Amino acid sequence: MTYKINFKISMFLVLCFAMLACTQTKSQTLDSSGTESSQFRLAFAVTDLSVGTNRLAFGIIESGEGPVRDIPIEIKTYYLDGPSPDDPIETLIPTYRSWPTGQGIYTTTVQFNHAGRWGILASSTTKNKEFDASAGISVRMKSLVPMPGNKPPMSVTKTTEIISELPSITSDPNPNIHLYKTPLNEAVTSGRPTIVVFATPAFCSTSTCGPQLEILSSFELNYGGKANFIHVEIYDNPHEIQGDISRGVVSNEVLKWNLPSEPWTFIIDSDGLISSRFEGFATFDELEEAFTKTIN
Repeated sequence: MTYKINFKISMFLVLCFAMLACTQTKSQTLDSSGTESSQFRLAFAVTDLSVGTNRLAFGIIESGEGPVRDIPIEIKTYYLDGPSPDDPIETLIPTYRSWPTGQGIYTTTVQFNHAGRWGILASSTTKNKEFDASAGISVRMKSLVPMPGNKPPMSVTKTTEIISELPSITSDPNPNIHLYKTPLNEAVTSGRPTIVVFATPAFCSTSTCGPQLEILSSFELNYGGKANFIHVEIYDNPHEIQGDISRGVVSNEVLKWNLPSEPWTFIIDSDGLISSRFEGFATFDELEEAFTKTIN
């Protein structure tokens, strides 16, 4: 039997997955047609999708039950503005990534060869958990954010070697001073790989920013002699906010990156080029898979 998918983009905000990313845009989700499938929705943890190679991160919400966890699924992509919108472009097997917060998301690498409207269909044939869930997304011609293969902005980020100065450069309540010893522009030209995380732990509206910095600290502990590890605070004046986010001034060095959400993590290779980027929370394993390619 042919399953007819009704891909249309809506602006339904999935509250159960609001913690997927601190984003300035609402999640785009869609009910797929069919009685069984209407019980499941896709919630995306990424907002910046463009022509080329993209990391697609998403959760699946079951109505009345909450997030679907670690069930084997496949996804298919559809170019809805093309001559054959019902024909899949790619079929992929995403990886489930467990988060330290107790939840998790699916991630995979997708190729979008045209700008415009695309459809994503997620399917499970697991016994007692068969479902289809579809969603429409918009793909830009060009990314808002620096892409892999490009040189990163040469941001002169704040540094210190004095613990008492840390509150003025990071909102992390338990900062790792090693993440603030090298300015980003010097790290990029050091001849060593760099992992940089843009996040504001104390003022992020989700629970992922602090855990992302904990993961960065784990990398610093395990690979400290082989690469640079840097946290860049979103706000220029974290010590002056004092619970009133309206006092926050976004750092000019952060604005250079044109980030539509946070946290963001970038891996920069020893030649000073971006090799990978991750919008929203990325687990240690996911980052390590990309990072080890830059040091081997």
